[in-house]
Amino acid sequence: MAHNKETDTVTDEQAKQEPARTRRGRPKKNIDLEAVFKMASVGCVMREISFILDIHEDTIKRREDCREAYDRGVENSKVRLRKAMFTNAIDKMVPSVQIFLSKNILGMSDQGSHDTDGDNILPWKD
Repeated sequence: MAHNKETDTVTDEQAKQEPARTRRGRPKKNIDLEAVFKMASVGCVMREISFILDIHEDTIKRREDCREAYDRGVENSKVRLRKAMFTNAIDKMVPSVQIFLSKNILGMSDQGSHDTDGDNILPWKD
């Protein structure tokens, strides 16, 4: 870019005379962000999405718009799965899901406390 020697700044006139710089490297690929979101929503990992869309996995990681679509899809799948689990546990009364959620969310256990000291006498009520 041309500089004014006296002030060492670029004038508007000089900037207009300079040819516009062309972008180098590979052209930016158009990526269907909705497809990224939908595939991530059903549990596809970046490797699978990049294969289907014919892009490099690093593209999803580096491009902010792709990464955001992927992250939103992953979080969407977690919410949908959680909703389905609660529906099965509460509305449909599925015991196995109720037990799973009780253990994982409430911290319950089906293991009784095991006393390793065999000398203790069990409490006895008459």
